[in-house]
Amino acid sequence: MAVILGLLAASAVLLTKVSNAEMCLHLHAEEQHTVQAGNNVSLPCHLQAKKKFTLTDLHILWGKETAQNEYSVIVNFNGSTVNKFRPGVEMSVDDIKNGNASLLLSDVKVNDSGTYLCDVTVIPTNSKAKVLLQVIDKEDACRKNKSSLPSPVLPASSEKLIDEYVPPRYSYGLITAVVFLLIFGLITTGYVLYRKHMEAVDRPRPTMVPVYQGP
Repeated sequence: MAVILGLLAASAVLLTKVSNAEMCLHLHAEEQHTVQAGNNVSLPCHLQAKKKFTLTDLHILWGKETAQNEYSVIVNFNGSTVNKFRPGVEMSVDDIKNGNASLLLSDVKVNDSGTYLCDVTVIPTNSKAKVLLQVIDKEDACRKNKSSLPSPVLPASSEKLIDEYVPPRYSYGLITAVVFLLIFGLITTGYVLYRKHMEAVDRPRPTMVPVYQGP
């Protein structure tokens, strides 16, 4: 808490020290950033000044909003070194030399979502930019991507073909009944032929009586 109050007090002194007319400072940052949980994300903040300045004149502070207009300091640059107040954050001095004050967050979690403030002071001018970070859970991302997939659309010719041709539906019960009737018919025909044959065999033959023929 003492660190936050000290940094804010220093910023207030810098703001009132010299008139802003001597320096024109612009910050360029994306207003909203969305990322999936577990990934790394860079919150962009680029500074552009119309007057040359040295690093010792530059002070950068990144904070996350905890209440309305209240921010918890994450990292700051005091003109020479980068000081980090939570793990998983990076800000490169080499990038700062090129006007890039972006904040890198590693392995973000859903609770990292919120409003972040990039507060840049180039003595004597101060400028601020806010970035809204939304971190979505992996499962929510999968459901969102699935629901956003377009439904497949068939060409008109394919739809017409489907309407004209309906594949036949075969019933296994009907096929079984036909096969059964065929087998039953064959058995019945065989039985009838067998009965006729047996009746022909069992039928008594006529007795042959010799006929005498005279001389």
